[in-house]
Amino acid sequence: MTGKDTGYTFRIRDRKISSALAPTIAIGGKVTDGMGKPVSGAEIWLRLFTRERHVLHAKSEAQGRFVLEVPSAWVAELPPWDRANTLWAYASGDQWPTGGYQPGPHLGTAKVAPSGGASDVVVRLGPTFENRFTVLDPEGRPCEGALVEPYYIRTSLGYEPVPEWLLARIGVRTDAEGRVKLPAVPPDLLYQVRVTTPDFGIQLQRTDGSEPRAVVGRTIRLRPVGKIEGRVLADQPEMARGVRLVFTSEQVVNEPAARSTEAWLTEGFADVESDEQGRFVVPAMATGTVRIDAYVDDELPLRPRVPPSVEVLPNHTTTLDVPMAPTVVVRGSVRATDTGEPIPGVRVHVYYGVGRQGADPVSDAQGRYTAPVLPGPIRLQVIYMPEEYVQSRGVGFPFPSYEVPADAKVFELPPLEAVPAKSITGRVIDESDQPVANVRISILVGNRYFGHGKSDRNGRFNLTGVPTTIDPAKVKYQWNPEVGSTMPSECEVVKANPLVLRTLPRAARIDRP
Repeated sequence: MTGKDTGYTFRIRDRKISSALAPTIAIGGKVTDGMGKPVSGAEIWLRLFTRERHVLHAKSEAQGRFVLEVPSAWVAELPPWDRANTLWAYASGDQWPTGGYQPGPHLGTAKVAPSGGASDVVVRLGPTFENRFTVLDPEGRPCEGALVEPYYIRTSLGYEPVPEWLLARIGVRTDAEGRVKLPAVPPDLLYQVRVTTPDFGIQLQRTDGSEPRAVVGRTIRLRPVGKIEGRVLADQPEMARGVRLVFTSEQVVNEPAARSTEAWLTEGFADVESDEQGRFVVPAMATGTVRIDAYVDDELPLRPRVPPSVEVLPNHTTTLDVPMAPTVVVRGSVRATDTGEPIPGVRVHVYYGVGRQGADPVSDAQGRYTAPVLPGPIRLQVIYMPEEYVQSRGVGFPFPSYEVPADAKVFELPPLEAVPAKSITGRVIDESDQPVANVRISILVGNRYFGHGKSDRNGRFNLTGVPTTIDPAKVKYQWNPEVGSTMPSECEVVKANPLVLRTLPRAARIDRP
């Protein structure tokens, strides 16, 4: 907890409060409506992901101004791959008498980098939108009182879950006919909605806002549900407590129409924690094949061994035992290919067990990393590499697999290698020689992509993480719109120095020897 006016941070340990003077970094700016007029009384949040989750909250004052004081200790804990954050703003619409802005929820986001501070952040609130849904039960009857929330939306940082404290303000319940409006989010940014009912649990509906028809007037038909009951098993009962289990159910439809947003079925979702006896219950889970993700305290010497999937049937109780199993420590390293020097600060995801189960070690000053894993097959994926390097070999796609024996205490992994990287700047134009803004540019070499970047309003881009051995004039470039999920298309090199690319139509391809 933070004393905003004093500059102190407070820690509560064993019900005792201690304080220490903590310098802060100010992030300030203003909240406006769509016409640039200031909005007072808007709520602003900033969420930081360190070893703990921190949330700062403020309200805009006169002229829409706001200031968030971020403790520098929090900023120091931010990993390099999470230095940019989304600033969220909300207003009810009653605060300002601007033409075209009606009473109702209004949402805005902005990208900030807490480490540098800021005084000129502008968060622009959007108007209300016609996102209309009708929620039906599995029999096709209107589902009254269902809570419908914009669960995932697209921001400048990608697709993000809307924070729970904001969902509480913009979620809406269905009427007697099962109808609901979600006016806070632009339809082209709305990716997934969450529907919660007592009888049918939590079900998620993908909308893919790049297609307006998937949002405006969409019918959400909930799936039948079953029940899941189970236990986490461990020789020491305390090891079975507080295990977090996340269930996601899918029902695969193989017909070609399933590729249409109109045919997407809902997904069941549940997030539970085992009790003092290791028991857990999911009262209502959408039927189908259920995937399970398990999370425990990193300090535990055991990890849950979950099944690849379970089947949930309508009006049926599925029972499940999740044993806790001893781990083996795997040990690896990251080094530069040319010099053999260690590379610190590399984040490696070590997959083990099933699904997304894994560990996320970071290489130390000697380039070494360790992770506890379940015995059996493991796979490696580099999640973050310092921008001075780019991965050369040791991990590819599909990810290589290593077999960890159950009787090993420590299992040594082959080193991961990286080569020096450079940046490539350039400009992208269309067939009329006009700059192309807001498209993603990347380099394709074989089956690997390098140097992802995005063009600005003048078509200029900067590609980082490009191997120094790559000649910018002799590689294949691809472009992809920032909005939507279409496949990338090629660019042709118009000029090598300075680099100028031209986007080609979707069907066009460049023949190379």
